[in-house]
Amino acid sequence: MSLSNPLDDILTEHSDPDDLLAAINAEIHRSTLDALNGALPLDVHSRYSAVKERRLAEIADAARIIYVILIEAKIDGVLAGAVADKVKEGIAALTTHNDYTRGIASIA
Repeated sequence: MSLSNPLDDILTEHSDPDDLLAAINAEIHRSTLDALNGALPLDVHSRYSAVKERRLAEIADAARIIYVILIEAKIDGVLAGAVADKVKEGIAALTTHNDYTRGIASIA
C-alpha cells in the first residue's frame, strides 16, 4: 500500500464489489484508529488498555457460560418438527461463531 493514496491501491487491488467494500471499510477503520491514537495522550492509552483487558476477560467468561448453555440445550423434549430443526440450526450457528470479543477487538 502506498503512502500517497491508500484508496488508489485499494481500487486497483480489489475487483469484487464485496471485497472492495470490505477493504475500504478496513482502511477507514485503520485510519480512524490512527487519528484517534495520535490525538490521545499516553496516559489515556494506558488506562484504556487496562480497562480493555478487564472487560475482555469478563466477556470471555460470559461467552464460556453462553456456549455451555447452548451446547447443553435440550430441544427434543420441548420442540418438534421444523421448529426444533430451526432452533437446532440457530444453536449450531451460535456455537460455531462464539467470538463475543470481536466487539472489543473492533475498536482496538
